[in-house]
Amino acid sequence: MKKQIGWILTILILIFGASFPLQLVAQTTAKSAKTVWYVDFTVTMKGKGQKVAESEGESDIFWSIDRTYYSNLELVGSNPTLNEFHSQDSKAKPASVHITIADRLLTFNKGPGEIGTHQDTTVETHWDGDFTEIGRGLNARLEVNNQRATYNVWIPFVPSSTKLKNIKMTKQTTLDRSAVGYGGKPTREELPIEETLVGNNSLGVPTLDEILGHQMGVIRHWREMPLPLNFNTSWTFDSGELEPDEPFIKGVPDSKTNLKVRVIYRFSRTPLF
Repeated sequence: MKKQIGWILTILILIFGASFPLQLVAQTTAKSAKTVWYVDFTVTMKGKGQKVAESEGESDIFWSIDRTYYSNLELVGSNPTLNEFHSQDSKAKPASVHITIADRLLTFNKGPGEIGTHQDTTVETHWDGDFTEIGRGLNARLEVNNQRATYNVWIPFVPSSTKLKNIKMTKQTTLDRSAVGYGGKPTREELPIEETLVGNNSLGVPTLDEILGHQMGVIRHWREMPLPLNFNTSWTFDSGELEPDEPFIKGVPDSKTNLKVRVIYRFSRTPLF
C-alpha cells in the first residue's frame, strides 16, 4: 500500500511539477512577445497654376506647390491578436519624417497712376526646406477590427510642434514705375529681400476627406478599410492622384484642379528599410 502511495505521489509530482513551469513560461512569453509592423509612407503634393486679375486693383497670381513627406516606422503590439499597434511603444524606433518643400507664390499688381504714369508691384515668395523631424506628435498607429475584418491608420506626417522652424521663407518685392510721376525714383526698384524661418505646420496642407480630412497632416481613411488578402504578410495602399476638396489657395480655383495629392503606404512583417 505504501509503495502504491509512493508511486502515486511520484506521478503527481512529475505531472504537476512539470506543468507549472511550462504554464509560467508560456504566460511570460505571451506578455513579453512583440508583434512588429514595418511601415513606410510617402505623401506628395505637386501642381502649379495661375489666376489672371479680373478687375482693377486685383493681382495676377502664379503659384506652384512641390512637397514630399516620407518616413519609415515601426509599429509594435504586445501580440498578434491586439487591435492596435503603436509607434510610441518603448521597443519601437523613434518616429520621424523627412520633408522637402519648394513652394512658390508670385503676385503682380498693375498699379495705375495719373494719366501716363504707373507703378506695378511684383511680390515673389519662396518656401524652401529639406529636413528631418523626429518625434513631436508623430506617433502613428494601426487599428484592426478582427470582427469586421477592417482596419484604419493614424499616420501623422506634419509635426505638431509650433516651435520648430525649418523652412526658409524668402520674399522679394519689385517695383516698376513710369519715368515720370514719382519724383525721379528709379523705373525699377528691388526692395531688400526679406528672409525668415517658419514652421512646417504654418503652411497648411490640402484637405481631402477621403484620406487626409480627419486632422491636418494626418493620414486617416474616412471609413474603415477591408483587410487585404495578404494582410498578415505585407500590403500596400496607393490613393492615386487626388484633388483637394477645395482650392488650397483661397480665391484661386485651379489650386484645386491643378494640385495633385498622392498617399502611398506599405505595411510588412519583415523590414522594409
